[in-house]
Amino acid sequence: MTVTHALALLAVIGGACGVATLTRAKGVATPVLLVLAGLAVSAIPGMPVFRLNPQFVLIAVLPPLVYTSALESSHLSLRDSVRTLTLLSACDEDSCRILSQLIRSGRSPVAGGRLVVR
Repeated sequence: MTVTHALALLAVIGGACGVATLTRAKGVATPVLLVLAGLAVSAIPGMPVFRLNPQFVLIAVLPPLVYTSALESSHLSLRDSVRTLTLLSACDEDSCRILSQLIRSGRSPVAGGRLVVR
């Protein structure tokens, strides 16, 4: 990695931290603005391409993200959604395929926040 690549990587990381801090202060959805900022950065001419090892992401990047999300999640909203989450997490391949086809076709199997079995 050259010095230019290292500086660009530090600038991208610093920018992502700045966007995340700004969104938390304003109460805006952080992931949406991070994706938009990432798209904007990718359009900058001359921006180097960064490739990450998937093992590095699995071991070093995802655990802090999951931990932070767990700390920020609401126990009450999780309790309210437990039935839907359980049904969606316990479906097999065929039922997940049927469910996704129903949702894509516009015939939503969800009514009033509850799963409707037809």
